[in-house]
Amino acid sequence: LSNGRIEVQRAVGSLEYPSSVIFVSAMNPCKCGWHFHYYCPSCNFTSLDQTQKCSKHPNITLAKKCTCSKSQIEQYQKKISGPMLDQIDLKVLLTSYDDTPQGQLYASSTVKKEILNARKKQERRYSQDSDVYCNGGLEAKAQFNKYCPALEPTIASYFRKVVKTLDISPRLQDKTLFVSQTISDLDGSARIRKKHIVEAVNLMGLRSSYFRSMH
Repeated sequence: LSNGRIEVQRAVGSLEYPSSVIFVSAMNPCKCGWHFHYYCPSCNFTSLDQTQKCSKHPNITLAKKCTCSKSQIEQYQKKISGPMLDQIDLKVLLTSYDDTPQGQLYASSTVKKEILNARKKQERRYSQDSDVYCNGGLEAKAQFNKYCPALEPTIASYFRKVVKTLDISPRLQDKTLFVSQTISDLDGSARIRKKHIVEAVNLMGLRSSYFRSMH
């Protein structure tokens, strides 16, 4: 997953093939599937926010929908190892009961245009490197420092503060910069800004107590 190559070994020898993949996976947050969900006992109204009021029964406090114990949740999380989890750059919690305002929605054609523009920008950035053609091909911070615009002093200071506050490992620090650069490219920005780091940290699950507890 990380080096873009796969080695096939047989008794007579071994062969190495290129294997650039996009790995996408999904799992329930717990064994019963209702972790982080709360419901109205009278009408089964469901929400992610326990403080939210049911419109039909505003005087009833929402109850926890999950039936798993803490130890059961922890055991379920161990189904994915820490090293495997580190290979997944973006980690988000999704639910069909999320009614949080999503802000402005974009047409698929608009998103496609932003992605194509970002990829063209990255192709130009790495045109002198035969092994890298996009941000996903970066394997070390040295490559980032060589090809990507340097962080402005205030942004670098903010990034160091985030790293210290969230106790981000050196490897994930590099990944955070790579993801921030991709978000910056999609935004059409000349360099990484604070908002790009904030979004990268959120998309990578680095502030999530759920994902942090899986390490």
